[in-house]
Amino acid sequence: MLYILTVCLGIIIGLIMKGRISNLAEIKIKKVWLIILAFLIQAVARIIGAKGIQMPAESAIVIQLAVFLLMAACFWFNRYYSGMVFIGIGYLMNTVVMAANGGRMPVSEKVLAATSISHFIDNIKTGKDIKHVIMNSGTKMKFLADIIPIPGFLGSMMQVVSIGDLVILVGIFILTVELVTGRKIFGTNDRKQDFGADDIK
Repeated sequence: MLYILTVCLGIIIGLIMKGRISNLAEIKIKKVWLIILAFLIQAVARIIGAKGIQMPAESAIVIQLAVFLLMAACFWFNRYYSGMVFIGIGYLMNTVVMAANGGRMPVSEKVLAATSISHFIDNIKTGKDIKHVIMNSGTKMKFLADIIPIPGFLGSMMQVVSIGDLVILVGIFILTVELVTGRKIFGTNDRKQDFGADDIK
């Protein structure tokens, strides 16, 4: 829900800034297949974990490294957008804490237990969820972990987030505004006043 609301807010602000919805149809993010491939890798890994198939401990690190490289490449190709830079920074923050904890994102058991998805605790502890790990005394960089609860309907799709996730949301908002208005929010439009389909394909 947070992602949907963020995009909707970005569209509204973009329109207030004299942007056009039609601009969205003209935009083509460079190398978008890199992001699609990254999500497919994560999806397959989660399906395998959900089926109870045990994977080597090192697999989490390998998977996250592959996903990181794919995402980082896409962010680099689209770095002209201010919003994409923020998304990249947020994703890097998440990747750093995961790399420091065996390739998995630490999550607060206390915070998770207070949500409607508390049943995921068992999945994490049994290894079915290969993306997360319950925080403990040995967890590194706890401040970057999933420790922030999202209340009410706002958390209907992601009830516990990290600082990196919030930075990503800021990036999505900025990127949406940029796409609707056809211009950068930060910096100058040194490549084109209006970056449309001819600019990013």
